[in-house]
Amino acid sequence: MLPSDLKSEPFAAYPPEARKLVTAYVPTLQRLPLAYVPSLLREVIEYDFKFPAERKALEKELANLSSLSSEQTKIWFQAFAQIRLSPELEKSDWVNAPALFVENLSAHLWTTHQLDAFRMAALDYADQLHAVVHPEQPVIPRLGITVIGQGVVSAEEPLFRKLRPHGAYFSNVKPEGGLETLLKAVADRAQAYPIPYGHWYVDGGEPAAHDPALTCVSYGTLGPARKRPSHLAVQPAGAKDGLGRSGLFDDQAAHFGNDEA
Repeated sequence: MLPSDLKSEPFAAYPPEARKLVTAYVPTLQRLPLAYVPSLLREVIEYDFKFPAERKALEKELANLSSLSSEQTKIWFQAFAQIRLSPELEKSDWVNAPALFVENLSAHLWTTHQLDAFRMAALDYADQLHAVVHPEQPVIPRLGITVIGQGVVSAEEPLFRKLRPHGAYFSNVKPEGGLETLLKAVADRAQAYPIPYGHWYVDGGEPAAHDPALTCVSYGTLGPARKRPSHLAVQPAGAKDGLGRSGLFDDQAAHFGNDEA
């Protein structure tokens, strides 16, 4: 099946929100080349499980594609349209297994010496998309805090000797209660700017007490997941092909630069 033959019915196995989103854009997908569409569907099929910023970026991309005229669509995707695909790829179930299609496409491009052409098509599309769809700026400037050295009594080498020339080094800081102080400062920030998944606390060990306004993930709390046999790993509903970001587009154009999250 080619994109021009698309109907709403093949998306019946998609998760609810993804199905609702994609069926609204079937006429748009019908105008796009097969060399591109499965990479987009690989993102769409995971829509229900994406972070808000990822959802918004995907919605903007689909809205932009829908706004293109027929002539604009031809110009934007002429390089993708020139990619030669095998009958096996065209006959595959790329609607329900888009990630598998992308993996197989990668091998096909390599054996047919079209990898460079595809790379340029992806990058050109990314440039055009970025020119019209601008990422939203954060509500407040991003802040990152790294706390290291738990359990370390002494250090043989001077701390941060390579970083000191690039910042300020304070040698008279008292570490007692330092983590709690930092967590409170971040919690105050989260309370002042309540953004879903906008404020994270990541701990390499057991998490300290923290405000529920922070989204927390830690090595300690992930213990049960690490012990779960790999064949029992949970996949999203409708995931038939391991829908991770492991395909060709991510390596070359990070799905055309959608990196808001």
